[in-house]
Amino acid sequence: MAGHHVPEEGAMSQTTCKAGNYQPDEGMDSCMPSDPGYFVPSSGAISQSPCQPGNFQPEGGKSGCLPADPGNYVSEAASTEQSKCPSGQEQELSGQVSCIDVERPLWMSILMFGVPAILAGTMAILYISNKKSTGSSGKGKSYMYSEDIRKKQP
Repeated sequence: MAGHHVPEEGAMSQTTCKAGNYQPDEGMDSCMPSDPGYFVPSSGAISQSPCQPGNFQPEGGKSGCLPADPGNYVSEAASTEQSKCPSGQEQELSGQVSCIDVERPLWMSILMFGVPAILAGTMAILYISNKKSTGSSGKGKSYMYSEDIRKKQP
């Protein structure tokens, strides 16, 4: 009978295939383990079932599938692995079929990108204007020698 096997010649009865295994044919001497990406949830099965989108199974002979972890997704049935969300997208829930675009408020975008650009520009302008005002001749620079420091101390 399908879903069963006869493990040895002359056996008085057949043995039911365990969960994670199946047998579509009659009179066979063993059961077949489910393939990676598939599962067999109960004993006596005649076929394997594909893991549904949002779930995956990297190993064969299993009775269930694994949900995609947060930050990952599984878009196709019978998947053997999960995929990481691409840059600019996220997924906070497990067992999902896709990721969503990161939505940030306008003020956060300005804070993340605008403020550093303004600071870098201001620093560059100050550096350039300081270079022009001091020049390269060395005039206008003052130096303090150790003798000057000794004279100032009481």
